[in-house]
Amino acid sequence: MTIEKLREEMEYELTWRTNELRMLKNNLSFILKDEDKDKYRKSLIVMLYAHFEGFAKTCFNSYVSFINAQKLKRFHIENKPELIASCMNDIFKAYDDKDRKNKFFKRELPDDKKLHTTYRRADLILQFKNFLNEEVYIKDDVIKTDSNLKSHVLSRNLYYVGIEPSCFDDFSDDINNLVNLRNGIAHGSDKSGISERKYNDFENIVLKNIMESLIQLFQDEAKQIIEIKNTYAS
Repeated sequence: MTIEKLREEMEYELTWRTNELRMLKNNLSFILKDEDKDKYRKSLIVMLYAHFEGFAKTCFNSYVSFINAQKLKRFHIENKPELIASCMNDIFKAYDDKDRKNKFFKRELPDDKKLHTTYRRADLILQFKNFLNEEVYIKDDVIKTDSNLKSHVLSRNLYYVGIEPSCFDDFSDDINNLVNLRNGIAHGSDKSGISERKYNDFENIVLKNIMESLIQLFQDEAKQIIEIKNTYAS
């Protein structure tokens, strides 16, 4: 996958989601009473959040696919240790297996936790250079939105793919407020309507400040990956 293809996929996601929100928003013109319009905007908030979460997850997955397509070795991305850790997740799980014990001591000292932990760690150290020479491949299940894409969840996913997790700290309150409002509407605890100004504020922040910024962020990160690839190819 090229950077252009990555950008194309993300732009497509933003375009169709924006168009659908616009279509739903246009239906307000057929509603006469302001009170009914406020009630209708509750459904717009629910859809706005749904598109925000769906868009973010798709962009993350596209970026993961982009990284996997570059066929880099793990040691190539040594400046992104979190990304290396994510693609070695299954390996670390195997070394966390407490049933994996040193054969020499397994019979005489089967329950010596410290001993067998040291054995697993020592073996990991011995094998680590080989692990770093293996190809970078990140599984799709690394990205999780938990059906509640609050700011800390977004930051966590950025961290997993080796991106600075504080990138969207300026919008953390806006993200959390949107999630909480969506939950309140969906669960029936928030029965009041949504004013035009309130909805438009949320829409502008989500579509322009967050979703468009995500596209630019992943594109910039992809450029760094290509630079790393070119460095080792030369």
